[in-house]
Amino acid sequence: MKFQVDSSKDNNFKLSFKELVAETAAAHPEDAKKKEEEEDKFKTMKLHFQNGLTAMTEATDLQKQIRTAPADQRAPLQQKRTADCQTALTEFQQAEQGVGAKEVANHATVLQDLGAAYECAGRYDDAAAAFQKAIDLKPQAAYYSGLSTNLANSAAAQTDPKVTESKLADAHAGCDKAAALDPAVGGTCYRNVGIVLNNKGRQKDAVAPLQKATQANPKDAQAWYLLGSALTAMMDCKQEGEKMTCTLAPGTEDAYQKCIDIDPSSALGKECKDNLDGARVAAGGTETTVSKKKKKS
Repeated sequence: MKFQVDSSKDNNFKLSFKELVAETAAAHPEDAKKKEEEEDKFKTMKLHFQNGLTAMTEATDLQKQIRTAPADQRAPLQQKRTADCQTALTEFQQAEQGVGAKEVANHATVLQDLGAAYECAGRYDDAAAAFQKAIDLKPQAAYYSGLSTNLANSAAAQTDPKVTESKLADAHAGCDKAAALDPAVGGTCYRNVGIVLNNKGRQKDAVAPLQKATQANPKDAQAWYLLGSALTAMMDCKQEGEKMTCTLAPGTEDAYQKCIDIDPSSALGKECKDNLDGARVAAGGTETTVSKKKKKS
């Protein structure tokens, strides 16, 4: 809007922002249309993102129910969780398509949640790829933790030892980077990798990350418990006469004792004590033959 200044009289200029906006829009209709399209795209992206979060929350709640549900009730809960994981995956995929090119932080956040949805669906390589993309955009400790957990899950499913070793090395490296950015998240990352390997029956592989987890957070009773369990599975047992004698892996008793010391009255502390007592009994030797009946006098 142009205004001619006249030096011979008072210059009273009233600016109407409403009129200015209207005139600007009329002068540049393409810009106005582009802005409107971007706003609509952002709203759609937010809707898909929120739908994805809702589905993931339901999937997480169902996972907790599955752990405690009777065996005959788990199948329908698992089916519902599978459906929720797929819904979350679809919604986050659509949300990512709606993220603007300059919205780096938003894009990284969506990719993180997309990775979690892939993990929920058991697609670990795809999950790792999503977390890696988030890291490439904006490195965060939590993103490295997600990457490492899924690399460990993928490693445990491999049949080629070399591929397994490579993926585990990458998982450990990811936790190292998480720890460098945030030591607390790094400790959780190591523990999560250890949990994955422990659950997959790979106790020997679980020892190293669990040791790092306890170093990162010496007050983590669960990490000490898991380390003790992994080391217990590595004890060497030999038959000696009528006894089976076992040699505990170094650090087994210490791991359980650290767990007990942190909170002896908790359920986990009591379980650590039971496991420690059992390990010591095994180390002392146990009878492997049926005791002879005492003769009647």
